[in-house]
Order: sequence, then structure tokens, then C-alpha cells
Amino acid sequence: MLKIQGGDGQTKETAIKIVGAENGFQGIEAEYKYLKLFAEYLEEEIKVVSQTLDHDEDKSYDIFLLQFEDGEERELWFDITDFYGNYPISGFHLGRHTRNWLIKNYGLQNSFDVVKNDLSRGIVNFL
Repeated sequence: MLKIQGGDGQTKETAIKIVGAENGFQGIEAEYKYLKLFAEYLEEEIKVVSQTLDHDEDKSYDIFLLQFEDGEERELWFDITDFYGNYPISGFHLGRHTRNWLIKNYGLQNSFDVVKNDLSRGIVNFL
């Protein structure tokens, strides 16, 4: 079962943590479900302007830049350390170094591009 822990996500120190994701696909899906529930809670539409990846020592973070209906933009931080780079492929798990090699050698800019690439092939089913 997936759980949400951590803080409010406004900073790296208070990042939202997805606990219990078996792999990166589940973790990313949980992030987007969180964003959907966040928008429903606020009763407004939220646009994802960008998603970036940040590493700090032994931690990995997804940083979403969100735009609200009034035009305000804010960051929302997720601690993705537990599932970053863990993508099952035919029963194997893709490690961080292999994933980075794929990103580098296939011209993808970040982990979100890998997900978009997978989405275009229908592998990942978001919301």
C-alpha cells in the first residue's frame, strides 16, 4: 500500500515522500495522483509548468513547478529516493546508472522525458 509521508512539499527539507512504491512507475503515478487530489482539495485547476530532477548527496527529488489559476507559480518537492531508477523491464529492474545512460544516449533530457516516451507507447497509465 502506498503512503504519503514527509512535509508540505514547499522545500527540499519538507519534501513529500511516497512510501511503498514497488517501482518508478508506481512512484510517478502516485505523484500525479497526489497533484490531482491537491487540485481537487484547492478546488482549482493546477498546471504543471515543468518537472525537474535534483540529486543532493544520497537523495533524489522531483520538483514540480505548478501554476495556479491566478497565475502564481510555486514549487512542489517530492523525495523520490526510494523508487528513483527502479523500472521493471521483463522482470529486471533498471538501475540508476543504466537509466542515466539511456537518458544520455537516447537524447532524453530528464526522467520526465522517459515517462513521456513510455506514455506515448502506452506503457504507463496515468490517472
